[in-house]
Amino acid sequence: METTLNTGPRDTLVRGSWVLTMGPLGALRDGAVHLKGGEIVAIDSYDKLSATLRDVPVVGDGNGIVVPGLVNTHTHLSEAFLAGLGSELPLFRWGQEIVTPAGRCLTGDMAREGTVLKVAELIRSGVTCINDMFVHGNPDSYASLGVVDGLALTGMRAIVSFGAEDAVGGLSDTKGLSVSRILDEQEALFEAVGSNGLLDFRYGIGTILGQSDELLTAGTALCQDRDWGIHTHLA
Repeated sequence: METTLNTGPRDTLVRGSWVLTMGPLGALRDGAVHLKGGEIVAIDSYDKLSATLRDVPVVGDGNGIVVPGLVNTHTHLSEAFLAGLGSELPLFRWGQEIVTPAGRCLTGDMAREGTVLKVAELIRSGVTCINDMFVHGNPDSYASLGVVDGLALTGMRAIVSFGAEDAVGGLSDTKGLSVSRILDEQEALFEAVGSNGLLDFRYGIGTILGQSDELLTAGTALCQDRDWGIHTHLA
């Protein structure tokens, strides 16, 4: 039985020994941030805000530092269960021996559970928004859609993408997904994001080297037609 976390907007006062606003207010000593309806409505000293918001619950004991949420601009939730595996290997051997074989086994359920695990770690590190590329090569599962399910359970703000490749070349002896299969999952992931106000979609390109001319041409045309942004590796 799945349980959805209560991530609805709440009236909350977040207190810290310092509030680093990253704006004109600068750094406030013994400050607080008033959240209401999912938005920041006031930033001031804790004494001033608490005097007028006596019934609003307070998060923090005044010893921490309150900062804007961090943004992780490039994650691979598809590697949620691979932490530490092959860390001694050079990049291309790691991709060939660890990431690519594991990617052929990923399912939607694994993606969902892995997403919940990694989001818990990200939140504890102060990250409140991620830009993810889910990479897999399982022809029998639209595994990337499981990321959307996991994000819905956690309430994390995210941009999601399916970083597919059909020309895996030296990274695998197994044939990659077909162009039509890849494009179908891209469309399905876009539809899964839907009207979720915390999520957005990008068309994923794992690497340029991993794209056949056919896939690169078809994907470019689809992005132009649907006005989709792109998430890729350029290194």
